[in-house]
Amino acid sequence: MNGKLDTNALGTPAEGYGFSNNAVGWLSAPSFSTASFSYRKNLNLTIRLHY
Repeated sequence: MNGKLDTNALGTPAEGYGFSNNAVGWLSAPSFSTASFSYRKNLNLTIRLHY
């Protein structure tokens, strides 16, 4: 609830995180182009969180 992604001592997320398009990154966040999507009115977007 602090507006930041909290991590543990190893730098691993200590709370849920997710990216649009269920994009995944290896040892870092995925690229913008992988996670980006076309916006349109009445967009229904589901993002799965990983814990």
